[in-house]
Amino acid sequence: MQRPQWRIPLRRRGHGRGRRSTGVRADIQGLRAIAVGLVICNHLVGAPSGGFVGVDIFFVVSGFLITGLLLRQQERTGRIDYLDFYRRRARRILPVAALVLAATVTASYALLNASRGRAAATDAIWAALFSANWHFANVGTDYFADDAVVSPVQHYWSLAVEEQFYVVWPTVLLATLLLTARAGAVTRGRALIGVVGLLFTGSLAYSWWHTAEAPLSAYFSTADRAWELLAGALVALGATRWARLGSPVRRVLAATGLAAIGASVVLVREGSGFPTPWALLPVLGTALVLAAGTGAENPPWSRLYPPVTQYVGDISYSLYLWHFPVIVLSASLFPEQGVREKTLLLGLVVLLSSVSYHLVEDPVRHSMWLEPHHRRREIVGPARHTARLANGWLAVGTVVAVGLAALVLRGLPAPPAVAPLDTTISAGRDAGRGTKGDALLKAVRSEIERTLELESIPDLEPALDTLTMQRWYADAQEYGCVTNTTVGPCVFGKRDARRSVAVVGDSYAVAYMPMVREAFGKDHRIVQLTMQECPPVATPTNHFSGESFPGCSVFKSDVRDQIQIVDPDIVLVASSYAYLGVEGVLPSGARGQDALVELADGMRAYIQPLVAPGRRVIIIAPPPGAVPLQQCVTAFARVEDCVSAPPLSWQQFSSMERVVADDVGAEFVDTLDWFCVRGRCPGLVGSSAVYVDGGHLTRGFASLLGPVLRQAVRQTAVDRG
Repeated sequence: MQRPQWRIPLRRRGHGRGRRSTGVRADIQGLRAIAVGLVICNHLVGAPSGGFVGVDIFFVVSGFLITGLLLRQQERTGRIDYLDFYRRRARRILPVAALVLAATVTASYALLNASRGRAAATDAIWAALFSANWHFANVGTDYFADDAVVSPVQHYWSLAVEEQFYVVWPTVLLATLLLTARAGAVTRGRALIGVVGLLFTGSLAYSWWHTAEAPLSAYFSTADRAWELLAGALVALGATRWARLGSPVRRVLAATGLAAIGASVVLVREGSGFPTPWALLPVLGTALVLAAGTGAENPPWSRLYPPVTQYVGDISYSLYLWHFPVIVLSASLFPEQGVREKTLLLGLVVLLSSVSYHLVEDPVRHSMWLEPHHRRREIVGPARHTARLANGWLAVGTVVAVGLAALVLRGLPAPPAVAPLDTTISAGRDAGRGTKGDALLKAVRSEIERTLELESIPDLEPALDTLTMQRWYADAQEYGCVTNTTVGPCVFGKRDARRSVAVVGDSYAVAYMPMVREAFGKDHRIVQLTMQECPPVATPTNHFSGESFPGCSVFKSDVRDQIQIVDPDIVLVASSYAYLGVEGVLPSGARGQDALVELADGMRAYIQPLVAPGRRVIIIAPPPGAVPLQQCVTAFARVEDCVSAPPLSWQQFSSMERVVADDVGAEFVDTLDWFCVRGRCPGLVGSSAVYVDGGHLTRGFASLLGPVLRQAVRQTAVDRG
């Protein structure tokens, strides 16, 4: 009977210089080494800029190898053994993945804080269930965010994508083979290529659309990434064609593929357009390298992959799993990392990876773990010893990790006792000369200076566990409205007052609401007109994720109408400065200085109609922000770790607001002195947390500043004369 034409030709182990004695292709190991090296360098030193495409290389290689394995099994036995396939996957994936998860969660509790430890444990559960990509997409994780609190197991999203794909992929292959069982080998091969090509095209088209519409969720989506694995499958299905290629053509394919990978590392940038269309470059390059090496007797480019590269390819899975938690968790020990610290971290990653590979990953992979009982009885002495050794080391590693964490936790110093901020400054507020607001501001600044002199971080109020945006949303509904489209439900203060205040802006204006209510609630009616991620500018804007936000334009139009109806005495305008630095927020694509000009024009056009005789329009600068407490408060942190200077983007934005206020006849309130002393801005003042996430004020600190705001509003009126 004629052999199928779609099978992958393999030489016997040890034959051909293009393969190692183990039967593993040198070019594939080289691709693995390149991929993991790019990812580690990108995460460790931030370069090369496109180093994250290493994950895409892994996807293509995985699709190629797994498809070839399934096809060979079907050719050999006439069926695809699901249980055997998933047993092999489990032996390959689970042991080291479980070990790294256990060690990471334990270290998170020991090195970070209880809140981040619990968050890491939650993330680890999703990762263990191979659903990390859904979890991180659901909570709005931005893979490219530099200032976000990063989960130490965030990189498990790619494992989840692969395993979700392999839940479906064997069935698709088997169904296609069964439907074409009576056809000839050539017809079956064409049918397979047709089905895979159709799925590839569908996934690519969907990813192209989804990346433009919702880039954050597209990045983690299996449907958006499936085409990358299917690209490897297409290479596997064309194996016999690649086997007929001559050496000159192979050289061209390999050189072109490596050049494409190299170009992607330089050209691909963080932000929009990924995974599609920019992932096409590394995916195509990887596919060409795989095609060039398939069926090759003695590929000349195998010399590009020396033994050390082959070894890195061997341990690439362990390297990938260990590198990210080591990098993330090390920030608690080395907040400022130079060349020496990064070199030590790289050495630690390699050490952990080598140990886990030789003692856990490789022994379990070659063991009979999960095999049926009748097959396990066939294990003879050395193999049985290897399996037991692997399981033993896995258990010992987990126990040692837990024990070390307990010792670390037991030896941690107790945080200093610091009086709550409102109690500490009450004396200064009562004893200070001048107005209540002036005395309060002086007391706050005095407390900021005292905080900057502290060594260790006190117990915080509110507790670190509660500093989450989810809790902030819930609190915001109590003292204001998170998002609203009508005036009715968002009226506070003295509702029958003759004077009124309108609050206009985005989520930063929402965070100011406790302060506004404290300042004006006793004698003003307060109308809140805010929407998250919707700045008070006439310029169209998108969500921070890059998704289109047509509802924002509609809302801003409604706000202008409501201002005319309510006719407030004071309009307070506040918004975030982050619009300057997030790519995709402005549909024009502007960032930095270009975004500043565009936003300034938009703010003038939006605020000018709000200015009217007898009405004061006051722009309040956003808070300058600080290092998120969830990020900087660790077991070994100092107060200094939670202190930052006002960002350049904040300085530019607040200066722009001052100029716009002068241009349109509005007023401007500078907030820098409320949060910083001599250019140093802590994320805590005394034992009080200032920010929830590094930018949005906590309810307690915002309420405290109410008299300060009221005095600032009075002072601007005096200054304008």
